[in-house]
Amino acid sequence: MNDKNMFVEMDFIVADSLDYKQAIELGVKLLEKNKKATIELKDAILESIEKNGPYFIVSPKLALAHAAPGDYCLEPSMSLIVFDKPISFSNDKKHDVQVLVTLSAPDATKHMDLIVWFAKIFGNQEIVEKLCNVKSINEIKTILGD
Repeated sequence: MNDKNMFVEMDFIVADSLDYKQAIELGVKLLEKNKKATIELKDAILESIEKNGPYFIVSPKLALAHAAPGDYCLEPSMSLIVFDKPISFSNDKKHDVQVLVTLSAPDATKHMDLIVWFAKIFGNQEIVEKLCNVKSINEIKTILGD
C-alpha cells in the first residue's frame, strides 16, 4: 500500500456546534465524494455506535470510525478530518475526538490492511498532538509528510 495515497482526502474543520453524528457524516462524505464509499456507511457507523458505544476511539483525541465491511464500502480508503476543537462522542471526556479517520474497506482483508497502515501512522501519540494544534490543511499535509 502506498502510504501517501491512503487518505483519499484530508480536511481541517472549525467545529462550531458539531455533534458526533455530523462529524461522522463529514468523514463519510469525503469518501463518498471520491467514490470510495456510499453514504450508507454513515448509517452503519452510527448504528454501531448506538450498539457498542464509541469503541473506535483508539487513543486520546483520535478515532478510527468504521463499520463491518459491506456494500457501502466501494474501495479501500480513509478520510482524515482534524477539528479545531474536540467533538464529544459521549459525556465522558475520554471520548472527545479532534482527529477523525473514517475507514472504507470492502472486505476483511482490506479492513485489516488499512488498520495496520493506520497503526503505523498514528502509533506515535506525538503525531496526534501535532495534528490537534494545526490551523490549516497545509499544516496537516506537512505533519503527515504529504
